[in-house]
Amino acid sequence: MVIYELDDYDPWGDDYIETLYFPNCSVVLNCDLDRCYEVISNWKNVSGRDYGTWQTNAKIRLKAWGHLVEP
Repeated sequence: MVIYELDDYDPWGDDYIETLYFPNCSVVLNCDLDRCYEVISNWKNVSGRDYGTWQTNAKIRLKAWGHLVEP
C-alpha cells in the first residue's frame, strides 16, 4: 500500500508518506446457483515498510461476496 498526502492546494503535488507491505490475504467463496455468500478474512498486520517522511500503521482484511447477473 503506497500512502500519499492528497492536497489540492499544494503546487508541488501530492507528498509521498510511506509504503506498507502486507502478507497474502485471500478468501474462499461459498457459492450456490445464484450467489456467493459474504466471507471476511482475518486481519493482517504490516509485514514490511519503506519509510518516507512519516511513519504510519495499518491493518487490512478482505471482504468478498457476489451474485449472478444474467444478460
